Amino acid sequence: MRFFPSFSQKNLSQTKYTRLLGVLIFLLISSPFLESSTWGSVIISITFLSTLLLIINTFNLNKVTFLVYVSLAFLAFLCGIIAQYNFIPSWIESLILVNRIIEIIFISLAILVIGKRISSAQKVGSDTIRGGICIYLLIGILWAFFYDLLFLLNSDSFSAAINLQKTNIFNIFLYYSFTTLTTLGYGDILPQNYQVMMFSNLEALIGQMYTAIFLARLVGLYTAEQMNKTDD
Repeated sequence: MRFFPSFSQKNLSQTKYTRLLGVLIFLLISSPFLESSTWGSVIISITFLSTLLLIINTFNLNKVTFLVYVSLAFLAFLCGIIAQYNFIPSWIESLILVNRIIEIIFISLAILVIGKRISSAQKVGSDTIRGGICIYLLIGILWAFFYDLLFLLNSDSFSAAINLQKTNIFNIFLYYSFTTLTTLGYGDILPQNYQVMMFSNLEALIGQMYTAIFLARLVGLYTAEQMNKTDD
């Protein structure tokens, strides 16, 4: 299974999950290094907007619905930029809230749509498996937004150590989310109310069940198809 196929015009339509996976990996790796600088934050915002648009591209929507989704994606981007650079100080919390809600909606829809299409796929190829990996990464990012939203609504939702972080708060939630999703659980950040506890437990359960059932099934089907091709 090749993870980096050639991107000729002929196979672009068959590598949508590969492209989405590339953007997600870039976002996760570069975010901690770029978030602290002004231009780095803009790059991260543009990268996430690209991720949203790539997600929209997998929906195969009609033109009107597609334009609505694109408009919402740019609205989330603009809200994030305006809040980040403090253009309207009195609106910061409201803009961040709108930004987070839109991004949560997009990622949730992406997980549902990609999951449904992968589950109903008659043939499992390498791009299909990359789609499965995309879902896993999107789950971690989605829960990071959930934690960030809970923190916005109640700054006492997590242990006191997180309140000492003046910058890169979302990266802290990404770290906590993937630590929880993989059940690594360092214990340096702790939930302080029942809502966050519930979300943390739910994410850990999803992380275990998804890899053990869904991804394992995809890899099994892919391996079986490759063996059948070899036999033929």
